Amino acid sequence: MDLVFLIIGWLSIPLVLVAVFMMISTLKSEQLLRGGQLLVLAAISTGLLFAYEWVLDAERSPWSLWLLIGGAVAGGRVATTVDLRSSGLDVYGTHTYWYMGLWAATYSFAQLTALGALPAGISTGLASMYFATGVAVGLNLVLWNRQSVLKGRASKAGTAARACAACGTPNDSTATLCSGCHLHLVPTQALIASPPVGEEISLG
Repeated sequence: MDLVFLIIGWLSIPLVLVAVFMMISTLKSEQLLRGGQLLVLAAISTGLLFAYEWVLDAERSPWSLWLLIGGAVAGGRVATTVDLRSSGLDVYGTHTYWYMGLWAATYSFAQLTALGALPAGISTGLASMYFATGVAVGLNLVLWNRQSVLKGRASKAGTAARACAACGTPNDSTATLCSGCHLHLVPTQALIASPPVGEEISLG
């Protein structure tokens, strides 16, 4: 059984690195930010850290919590520099998943220390994961807050989102072109139903 865990431990490193690389390489210049998804990402990052620490049953470094807080502050600071754009009630941001690369690197470092391939102790590897997890949590929470504020402003301003008849993308009520398919939007006045051609209109 120890051999099985050893093999899984070694295989997990390249698998994590490849998965994260594929995620980062397929990022578009701009992506829709969903509040629920940002909160889930923050929760998953934290949950994975504590689950991994429990599996290793390693002694926590006294610096771990400080690194977690420092990472959260750093991640939050980076999140304030991300360009956000609102379109109706939707908020878009640019390249917000780079921190996954940092998380993968620290996971690989922690895993190598756990396997005994590096002279550093397991607690040192875990401490690096605490920092990366803090970055992930801080970045996602600040982005969640920023996109919530933008959506709130759009809602208070009475910006009603209407769907494009061609592709279904929500657009600002004042927009003339769809942000999804770039076709002309039908004016709101034209959506008022008119009597079918050929029917007589009674004037009373």
